[in-house]
Amino acid sequence: MGLDVLAGRIGAGGTGDSSAAVDRRSAFAGRDRILYRDGIAMLLIHSMRLRRRVRRGFTLAEVAVSMLMVVVGILPVITLMLLARHVDNQARIQAAAYNIARQEIDTLKAQSWSNRVAVSQSSFAIPTSITNEFPNQSMQGDYNITTVSNTFPATQQISVRVR
Repeated sequence: MGLDVLAGRIGAGGTGDSSAAVDRRSAFAGRDRILYRDGIAMLLIHSMRLRRRVRRGFTLAEVAVSMLMVVVGILPVITLMLLARHVDNQARIQAAAYNIARQEIDTLKAQSWSNRVAVSQSSFAIPTSITNEFPNQSMQGDYNITTVSNTFPATQQISVRVR
């Protein structure tokens, strides 16, 4: 039945008369029962299962602590996911701008030398496929062509910028 027994001698000299009958005195201390037998006090303690009420569920403090642990654990993960999404979006925009600039440089390089005159801040159109892909971004492009040297080999510098 799961009873724990605590025994100890009582009395000042304890003669221990073995012929004496068992002392049936008992006292109640709460739910614990103390029995006196042959000069020995025996404390019978009910098992924890009998002493406690059956509790099911969690206390408010346990729920609050567990929710705090979940929030502290999940909040940094959510923050990192949002940051990763932002960085990914910026990388896609930069890649698109690089591809637009590369395409415009190739178009300008394909022109003959005589058709490429030195210009400053000449704008070009951004392809609609890119503007449709990034509707919240306003992109504009411009290029500069400067003549570096007219002597052989003649060189020009082409700068393309997408903002």
